[in-house]
Amino acid sequence: MRWVEYATIRPNHCCMIPFVGSTNEAGFFDTGQDFREGDHAYVSVVFVREAARILGLVSPKRLIQQLDEAHVQIRELKKEKEELEEKLEAVDILKLRPIEVVGSSGS
Repeated sequence: MRWVEYATIRPNHCCMIPFVGSTNEAGFFDTGQDFREGDHAYVSVVFVREAARILGLVSPKRLIQQLDEAHVQIRELKKEKEELEEKLEAVDILKLRPIEVVGSSGS
């Protein structure tokens, strides 16, 4: 099997999605097989992508996007963690030294 730019052998279209004709810009996989005498089996990249989507497969481009989104989320969570740790340290200091209220009793 090999990728080809055009479906050049009759019937000149994808054997799985017949309306995807020979000049589809995504190209075809030439299976090297014939269904009947003269009918060559091409599988369009359009079909392969749709089948992959149905199977739940993700394109490398989408994986990179998801990874970038995860990195952003990790940075935000690290920042939030640092802020919470600072607050926790302040609470620990206050526990060590109780606050005494000094001033008038309002009478």
